[in-house]
Amino acid sequence: MLDLAILRVIAVGTQLALMLFDSRYGLASLRAINELPDSFYRPLPFFRPVIALLG
Repeated sequence: MLDLAILRVIAVGTQLALMLFDSRYGLASLRAINELPDSFYRPLPFFRPVIALLG
């Protein structure tokens, strides 16, 4: 369990570092993602039965 906790801390720290130091992952990109149309978040028709079965 301790190994998983350490990996989680490393993963979150890496994500934070990317958001702070890499311009591709900053707040501007989060705003651009937020402006995407809702159709981008709906599953493709092929995947809807799979999602329904899996919950």
